[in-house]
Amino acid sequence: MATIPLGEFDRPRVAAQPARSRVDLSGTMDAARAMGDLGRTGMAVGERMMQGEQQRIAQEEQEAKQLARAQATNALLDDEIEQAAIVEDIRSRVADGTLPYASATEELQTRLSTRQPPELSGLDPVGQENFQRGLTRNRFRSTTTVDGIVQTAKRADFKGQVIGMRDRLGKFASDPAADVDQIVASAAQLREVQTAAGMGGTFDKDHQDFSDKVYSDNARARLVAGRDDPAALHQLVRDLTEDGGYYTGKLDADKTNSILSQVQVRLSQLDAKADTDARRGEAAASRVLTAFERQIASTIAAPVEVMAEWAETVQQGTPEQQAEFQDMLRAEIEVRELLAKSPLEQRTALEELRARQRVEGATVQQQANAKRLEAAVETNLRDLREQPLVAYSRLTGDAVAPLPLQTLADGDVTAVQAQLAVRADILTAMREQYGHEVGASPLLPQEAQALSAALGRLGPQQSAEFFGVLSATITDPTMYRAAMQQIAPDSPVRAMAGMIFAEQRQTTLRSGGIFRGAVKAEAGDVARTMLEGESILNKTKGDKAEDGKGKFPVPPPSQFTAEIETFVGTAFAANPEAYELAEQAVRAYYVGRASRDGDVSGVIDSKRVQEAVRAVLGEPVDVGGADVFPPWGMEEDDFLDRIEAGWTETMDAIPAGFSRDLDDYQLRQVGGNTYRVVGAGGAYLYGADGQPVTLVIGREPVQRRMAEPGELPAADFSGWRGGARGL
Repeated sequence: MATIPLGEFDRPRVAAQPARSRVDLSGTMDAARAMGDLGRTGMAVGERMMQGEQQRIAQEEQEAKQLARAQATNALLDDEIEQAAIVEDIRSRVADGTLPYASATEELQTRLSTRQPPELSGLDPVGQENFQRGLTRNRFRSTTTVDGIVQTAKRADFKGQVIGMRDRLGKFASDPAADVDQIVASAAQLREVQTAAGMGGTFDKDHQDFSDKVYSDNARARLVAGRDDPAALHQLVRDLTEDGGYYTGKLDADKTNSILSQVQVRLSQLDAKADTDARRGEAAASRVLTAFERQIASTIAAPVEVMAEWAETVQQGTPEQQAEFQDMLRAEIEVRELLAKSPLEQRTALEELRARQRVEGATVQQQANAKRLEAAVETNLRDLREQPLVAYSRLTGDAVAPLPLQTLADGDVTAVQAQLAVRADILTAMREQYGHEVGASPLLPQEAQALSAALGRLGPQQSAEFFGVLSATITDPTMYRAAMQQIAPDSPVRAMAGMIFAEQRQTTLRSGGIFRGAVKAEAGDVARTMLEGESILNKTKGDKAEDGKGKFPVPPPSQFTAEIETFVGTAFAANPEAYELAEQAVRAYYVGRASRDGDVSGVIDSKRVQEAVRAVLGEPVDVGGADVFPPWGMEEDDFLDRIEAGWTETMDAIPAGFSRDLDDYQLRQVGGNTYRVVGAGGAYLYGADGQPVTLVIGREPVQRRMAEPGELPAADFSGWRGGARGL
């Protein structure tokens, strides 16, 4: 900080001493001289005293002047510090933008004018003049400094304006269609503003750098915009290299070569991409054709949006693929028309198509269409047999409402029975339309899965209760048997137990004699015994039972097979799969009965095997020289009477030229009370309608007890691919 000059404040002023007299009075009289000497002595003393007082006063005055000057100096220093703080505050506020630089000078003058001037006393005129000069010097210094701040801010503002205008103009060049020449011309008009900003000396270089940048940016923008357009990229190459090109002479060689390199790389990429896209389009079209072929074979129409997507994808493929897609569309129409016919008509149409192709020949495409038709028909017939409700939804587009299984779990079967009645009507109508191949399965796949999961978590007693509620809900015997096959696809024993439970009648375990009556068993007890035996067999499959004890002793399977064959006769001679399932059910009953009897010997008991066969299958009856089992619980005499009663209607289905005598045929059981007529050689006899001749053994309706509320096991109900279907 500058030192304030003290001026005249530090120079002491000394009063002039009067000259001493040089007159010698020594020549006067001695007395007078003596008196004079005495007087002079006194006067000298007084004079000295007066001089001392004057010196004291002068010294005090001098000290007072020095103090006033020191106070003035300090006041000037304080004023300088305060003004420096004001200036620094203005500088900071101008820098951060809270104070416009145009208002900085006014701000300084306002703040200086509101300050109270320091009050000093005892300062002489010269010191007062020097003090005022110091105050003026401080104010001048502050004003000069703020003027510099204002000027610097103004130059920065001008510079920012110039840079901002160039930046905004430069952004226009990012538009591939921009007129860069006009942008450069507009930037040239900034010379005056840049000169006013104090940067006029660098304008030419700045403008040249700007021109190079905007032309380069525009060329790159065109590269980005046309990166997928070979024609646009080739035009960019011409504008960069040819005489008269848009960028010729406007870009230096380095930038031109850099952009050209990127353009050439992109053109190479586009060539490779075009080749890859063509191959990829073929692959995508091939994938669509494969998916479309599977879709046709599934007999389910693809959603409209999927078909639209497929059609668009195929357009990327070859003309041959596009033509194949159109052929497949026509083939799908043929499939839809064929599936609307009966199974017999479907098979007939396929046979005619195969015969025509064998005689007339067929192109590869025609052969492919024939295979699609075959696959679609097979899928459709399989659905009609195993999932008729699914086939109904697919063929009609009318969704089947799902069953309220939770309502069933709560014991309320009324609503479920109403829905099952509707489903029974649907199945009846489908059977009339498509023939006897339409199955009787009353459950949707997800319902069968839910009930199957629930059944798998239940014990023997709960399983029996489960079957009780289900049989009270599905009152039609054929539908109930089909439901059992759906629910227990991997557990034929449980499926058979469920079917037997639903019979709600007795069966004969041992015939009566002279001294004892016949031993009979209720259907529910037979079913529970089977379920108990199956549970024991499942637990003893490992080394130890689940409770940690040893396995339940069960006779070897070979002994079972030998004993069972002695009681079933030839009933399963033509159906080994059905025999295997029957053997499992008989074995489960045997183990359940052995457990109840407390037999842990593990030795085969022939009488118990016979009881198991009669309990599960019944007593075989000879019909036409072949053994067959009556419907469960039906006695032999009753069975034969019903066969004779039903044969009268069955004869009407026998084609002309075939015997009408029942003794010339045998029967094969294909359901609880359904039998197909077997002719010579063990082959089914087909009627004029192309369907197997079938004999249904009638019986009086069974009065079933309705399930009481709350009787259903508290479980979340969540089929048997062959199951006991052949039993």
